[in-house]
Amino acid sequence: MCSAGERGSAGGRKLRDIYISGLPAVRAMIPEPGTGKKPVAINLAEAEALRLVDYEEMSFDDAAAKMGVSKATVWRLVNAARKKMAKAVFEGRAILITKGGELERL
Repeated sequence: MCSAGERGSAGGRKLRDIYISGLPAVRAMIPEPGTGKKPVAINLAEAEALRLVDYEEMSFDDAAAKMGVSKATVWRLVNAARKKMAKAVFEGRAILITKGGELERL
């Protein structure tokens, strides 16, 4: 489970916990050769939503139920993860999976 405190909050509505079924097998994908550009960070909630919808081919409704969030939240998480993945692929950036919104040291 990814707690609301790990995701950060700048005020506004109280963040709900998002259920994560497990940690990814790897925490980073690094292009070869490296470009030296700043890595792209995908948080656990984004990675889980992307895994459920794109890899497991779940519907947004089913993924939302599994994660304990709304369908709109899953859509937002998947959209953010897809955008970050595309940026990493087309700009040759490393991809880091982090616990929160900030880069972690590997």
